[in-house]
Formats: sequence, C-alpha cells, structure tokens
Amino acid sequence: VKYRSGDVVISVPAKSGTTWTMNIVFQLRNKGTEDFDDIYTEVPWLEARVRPGMPTEESVTLIDAMPKEKPRAFKTHSSPPLLPYKEPSTGVKYIIVGRHPAEVAASLYPFFKN
Repeated sequence: VKYRSGDVVISVPAKSGTTWTMNIVFQLRNKGTEDFDDIYTEVPWLEARVRPGMPTEESVTLIDAMPKEKPRAFKTHSSPPLLPYKEPSTGVKYIIVGRHPAEVAASLYPFFKN
C-alpha cells in the first residue's frame, strides 16, 4: 500500500470495538456524512481480500486507487509490532485500541457459539 499523508491506520484486536472505531474515525474525518454504502468499503481491512483467491497485488491496487480527495482510514487486527509502521514525518497516523482480555473473552463466547 502506498500510504498518503493524512492516512489513519486503526489497529483493534478482534471483538474489541473494531466497527465502532471505524465508524467514529470515518465520521470525524468526513464531517459526519451519512452518504456511504458500507463502512467496510470506506475503511478497508488491510489484510482482507474482496473475494477468495484475490491476489495481494490486486487488493493493493484497489486501495491505492481510492480517491485522493477523500481522507483514508484502514482497519487492521495486527498488533503494533506487526503494523505496517511509517515514520511520523510521513503524516500517517495510528489509532491503537485495547480492551480488557476478560471482556474480549466474554464477547467471543456468543460469537463462536452462534
């Protein structure tokens, strides 16, 4: 991914408020607009593919083709040591979310049960 100045990388462990954080960041960066179809299109998941078997290069091309006039944010479940870190001088910002492990376990139980 070719990061741009102003990009935000949101790092949230599973079941720790990922979608909530994505929505907050998107709304703050886009003046509260409700004019979007899907938060997962607006804030893509860096490690995910749009379809099974999709080559990494194609996924990166889609991300790089996002409009330059709109602020970009990306979701990842990678923890800070594994994040695609960029120096502060590049203008890329990071939001790291943490949650108490007992709360994560309580959230995971019904997720896996269903």
